[in-house]
Amino acid sequence: MLPAIQSHSFKNTHLPQAAFLLLGSLLLYTIQDVIIKSLPPKYSVFEIIFFRCLFSLLPIVFLGFLEQGHFKSPLLLLKTQHLKGQIIRAMLMFCALIFYFMACRSLPLASLYTLSYTSPLFMTILAIPFLGEKVGIYRSLAVIIGFVGVFIILQPGNETFQLNALYAVASGLFTGISVIIGKRLCAYDSNTLLVLMYTLACIIGSALMLPFVWIMPSFLDLFYLFVTGILGGTAQFGFIHAFRIAPISSLAPFDYCGLVWAVLAGFLVWNDIPDSATVIGAFLIISMGLLTLYRDKKKALKKQEPFKKVTA
Repeated sequence: MLPAIQSHSFKNTHLPQAAFLLLGSLLLYTIQDVIIKSLPPKYSVFEIIFFRCLFSLLPIVFLGFLEQGHFKSPLLLLKTQHLKGQIIRAMLMFCALIFYFMACRSLPLASLYTLSYTSPLFMTILAIPFLGEKVGIYRSLAVIIGFVGVFIILQPGNETFQLNALYAVASGLFTGISVIIGKRLCAYDSNTLLVLMYTLACIIGSALMLPFVWIMPSFLDLFYLFVTGILGGTAQFGFIHAFRIAPISSLAPFDYCGLVWAVLAGFLVWNDIPDSATVIGAFLIISMGLLTLYRDKKKALKKQEPFKKVTA
């Protein structure tokens, strides 16, 4: 059983700071993806994940040192009462990262980011068995329309269909599950622990595969992998902290701005311009995701109104 989200999680909401952290994190992620996409195809995804996560320990340890000031002792920074949930989340995010990097190496960034935004749609579906939520007609229609957008982008049966695009959808699925678990854990555990558990899971999991895929990286490629680790570790820390200090419903519009970074990077680096299918699909997926979050926020406010009247 996962811990319930406590009301004090958003007691002190700092939306401007959270939005700045989120936009900055998304920019760092985009630069990371550009570098990974530019690496020679001879390197396995597992080798890339290993070095990326290994080097990301540097910013994690540094930022963890700064975060420990909010705890009575450094040991509390790494303490959790929900170790099983932490392990499950870390393993799910490792799977999500595998599929994400597989898609990253073959898809235009705009398509990759758009398909990765299916995670809120999956979260709506998965909230039924995981959180016991009831999904009404409007949310059901939003999910259906959102996945119509996915099919428009994938274009199954068309000669332009890319099987690798399904990797991005799979990444969205695993991300959606891990976010549901993470929403519960972040009410109790530190940013450092959440990031560290995921990073260690990726290092251990990818290290087990290294004997089968190892290729000695050149000095230049190793430097690029070092940069991805610094960028990725910093971005992940900022991403988690942003959603800790502001509600998901308030930050969601800023989260979708990552697509802007992706389109700009794709155009500047590879001269990629999203095709009409990607534009239409992105509109359907993002608009339905925002609509779902808007209705959830509206429902939450209605639940609070009777309490406010009683205490007024």
